[in-house]
Amino acid sequence: MSRVPLWLKVAYTAWMLVWVPAYWVHNGPANFLWFCDLASFVLAAALWMESALLVSSQAVGVLLVQVLWTVDVAARLLLGFHPIGGTQYMFDPARPLWVRLLSLFHVAMPVLLVWGLWRLGYHRRGW
Repeated sequence: MSRVPLWLKVAYTAWMLVWVPAYWVHNGPANFLWFCDLASFVLAAALWMESALLVSSQAVGVLLVQVLWTVDVAARLLLGFHPIGGTQYMFDPARPLWVRLLSLFHVAMPVLLVWGLWRLGYHRRGW
């Protein structure tokens, strides 16, 4: 029996099929070198392979950064300032709104990583 539902694998893959070309065109291929973006590819593999090692490695590597990104955007929305910085591009009207909205994967990623750890378990080699 699969530990990751097929609908989640398909939905995540469909999102990647939209996200990758959009980011490639609007942000350039070098943008995929950010750890958070690389984690998206690794998480896709982790979901399909149901790999505790891959989920654990990404949780160790980017979970805190993703949470801080979310805090920074939320603080800007709710309080009007960026306490951490790095998410100013989310409020840049020169960038297409739909491309900026694709960056909200940073909000979903911590949820998926924690869920993946819960569902697949933590692999001690993840660190």
